[in-house]
Amino acid sequence: MILMGEVDEVRHPNTGEIMLLRRDISIPTPMYEYGTFRPSEIETAPEAYYVLPEGEVAIERLEAHGITVLRYTTERERLVQRFQIDSTRTNSNAFQGRNERTVWGEWVSTTETLPVGTAYVSVNQPLGRLAFTLLEPRSDDGFISWAILDDEIEGGRLPILRESPEVR
Repeated sequence: MILMGEVDEVRHPNTGEIMLLRRDISIPTPMYEYGTFRPSEIETAPEAYYVLPEGEVAIERLEAHGITVLRYTTERERLVQRFQIDSTRTNSNAFQGRNERTVWGEWVSTTETLPVGTAYVSVNQPLGRLAFTLLEPRSDDGFISWAILDDEIEGGRLPILRESPEVR
């Protein structure tokens, strides 16, 4: 069963455009559901991600989604993982104004000096799964897939690092 509802057409109070306003009605409706998928890849969420200052567009979007982001006010040296891109492809057909990007590569452990302004994003927060989906390079619904970080990728450096498992 899928719960279906009803809507009323009303004018938006600011724009005057017609919009659909949901009514408080639920109608159980028998319907086939084809929503079963199998992952082509499995990834384990890290303890946290680091978004370097040059990834400000990603930091702003994380905050807009309600994800807690802490900014470093001092430089810090950390053992992290950096995603080394070995190849990338951009879809030639735009979807919702974006050309989907896919990257391939691997996470490599390295010691990095994280500059002032680096964003620390813990995955241990109420929206941690969303943070994981948005920041993981191979995610099919993340910032890279939606071409949010294309300028940085074209520049040769992905501004997203993650906590190294060796730190745990």
